[in-house]
Amino acid sequence: MPQRSWPGSLITKTPVTPGGAFESNAASGVWTLDEALQWTGKDLWPTGGKTAQCLFIGGQSSGDSADILTVTVSTTGNAISWTDLTGDTSSPSGCGSATRALWASMSGDTNLIQYVDYSSDGTTATFGDLVQADGVGSAALSTSTRGCFAAGDDSSARDVISYVTISSTGNATDFGDLTISRYYMTGMASATRGLWCGGEAGGNPTTRVDYITIASTGNAIDFGGVDPSTYGAAGSANTTRGIYAGGSTSNTPDETNKVQYITIATLGNFADFGDLTEAVKFGVGQGSDTRSLRAGGRLADDSRVATIDYVTIASTGDSTDFGDMTNDRSSLAAACAVQGNL
Repeated sequence: MPQRSWPGSLITKTPVTPGGAFESNAASGVWTLDEALQWTGKDLWPTGGKTAQCLFIGGQSSGDSADILTVTVSTTGNAISWTDLTGDTSSPSGCGSATRALWASMSGDTNLIQYVDYSSDGTTATFGDLVQADGVGSAALSTSTRGCFAAGDDSSARDVISYVTISSTGNATDFGDLTISRYYMTGMASATRGLWCGGEAGGNPTTRVDYITIASTGNAIDFGGVDPSTYGAAGSANTTRGIYAGGSTSNTPDETNKVQYITIATLGNFADFGDLTEAVKFGVGQGSDTRSLRAGGRLADDSRVATIDYVTIASTGDSTDFGDMTNDRSSLAAACAVQGNL
């Protein structure tokens, strides 16, 4: 096979792409300054001081939590406080790109979207407004360019999906509708497809999983189901596989420790993956291309937990302890600079 010359006159059989805009990644080879600037503009050039950062945003504790915590996904250990929020933030949903984290909506301001840039000193700011007041229990998902928010409960269950362009600021635009109105569902996405999983509909948990093609607009389409019917679960995905963990069921006690997975490119039902370290609802999920983290939540006695655990997405098996948050909390949001579908 003939060899070809790629950027920086590096002779390889296949093109070389830098590992990403994090100090733990590399850009092997020889590069010109123009090439480095081009990759930097695409958030793919390693940048000193920027780690594989995952944020846990707000939530409920003894009172609403008015701060953002951070962990490095590729390691294990306890979360640390990164920055303060502008106010107590309960029941948000989060998404983002490699450079920016977004969250909405929040109790007391149910159509507000806020954001923070990972490269900043932690200053949070207003992004815009959702299409409607989603209230508590909304869900979010994103690709590297677009963030989507859906569902929620503001006096009644919602079915509206809205979207924003993450790199800009401004109000959300209508995307379409879910197949059924619900709240406390879970969002996850590959690089092309978004899944809206489970939730509470008509006062009962549902098995329903919808999907959208994120780069387009239109109503969601039935994808398959989770088992059992569940709301308040944690979830995340990489470009291939989605992970759905924990939640509340119609059983007694209603909390589950079950972890499920799906191949996002196909249609069908989630399959058994393993177990969380504890049966919990209203935790949050997020992760990288290799790991899915679950943080916080509520136990059967309604007490909150500070625990973080993780699974390796490409395998199956039980969760492993990662560390703890700074305090017990549930109903929080999460976003990750190394989100697995970016």
